[in-house]
Amino acid sequence: MKIRNYLFLLMLAGALTFALSACDSKGPAEKAGESADQATEQTGEAAEDTMNQSEGMGEKLNQAGEQTGEAATDTMNQMGEKLNQAAEETGEAAKGAINQAKEKLQGMGDTGEQHMNQ
Repeated sequence: MKIRNYLFLLMLAGALTFALSACDSKGPAEKAGESADQATEQTGEAAEDTMNQSEGMGEKLNQAGEQTGEAATDTMNQMGEKLNQAAEETGEAAKGAINQAKEKLQGMGDTGEQHMNQ
């Protein structure tokens, strides 16, 4: 009888092993594990995408900063040139006004001397 019992247990174990291995339905723990794995993978991909985008944004910000700096330098140079030109024109106008004033004063002085001599 002992052999019969062993054979029965062996056949039962084989049948259970076959039945469990052929079962496609997943238990709640296995489903939760797969969901957690999938969520972890998606989070990693999203973090990688964010890092790539932030690197690109950093490069764009650097380029924008350089362009802004260059534009500001150009504007300052143009303003400096215009100020120099305005200062030169103002200086020339002042010299002309001084020369006209001198001529008028000289003309008045000549007229005054003529009146005194008469």
